[in-house]
Amino acid sequence: FEDIKDGYFRLVSEEYFSNAFPNIVFDSASHLFNLKLTRRPQKNFQVELGGVIASRDVSNFFLGFNYYHFNNNLLHAYAGFQLGNFYKSVVTKVRLDFPFQFYMEPKLSYNQWNYLANDDLLKESNTPTVLKRINRNYGGDFGFPLAKSSKAIISIEGMNNVDQYSNEEVFISSDTLDRLQLTGLNLGIAFTSTTLNRKQYASAG
Repeated sequence: FEDIKDGYFRLVSEEYFSNAFPNIVFDSASHLFNLKLTRRPQKNFQVELGGVIASRDVSNFFLGFNYYHFNNNLLHAYAGFQLGNFYKSVVTKVRLDFPFQFYMEPKLSYNQWNYLANDDLLKESNTPTVLKRINRNYGGDFGFPLAKSSKAIISIEGMNNVDQYSNEEVFISSDTLDRLQLTGLNLGIAFTSTTLNRKQYASAG
């Protein structure tokens, strides 16, 4: 029973299976108990809407898409978009969970800040003044368990960042902006572990 309990809580810790409920039924023919998991129908395609409305010119609109597909492996594809005068962003990632307790998650992100579109952010006399910034990140995460309550995550991420700025106190549209480009590779490994006695409302650990 403890093995069943442990396996069930591992399963429902994944959001896609969070609505799966267990039921133990006695089989009179075999005189054994059968474990049944009942899961409410769930839409595999989900849409998220949001945004920010502000008195400053930082308002933006958010649109997100989630797609799930489960066969032998669990696939979760995500795309998120933010659009505004000051900030624009695109984030895409695909997570693939394998039955042998391993997942991989390639991802790609694009972020842009346009400080010229936000007058109040330029009032402070900082030099140099960044007028436009673009960050591009691409890479992936690889995760696997180390023990019952521990896991390791290996991250590989490349970056390509571009800053366009002016060193002049007064900027006019005919000025040629200075350009700073930075490329690089980030490598990381993380170990996480927990000794909590319960996933929710833990009293020890």
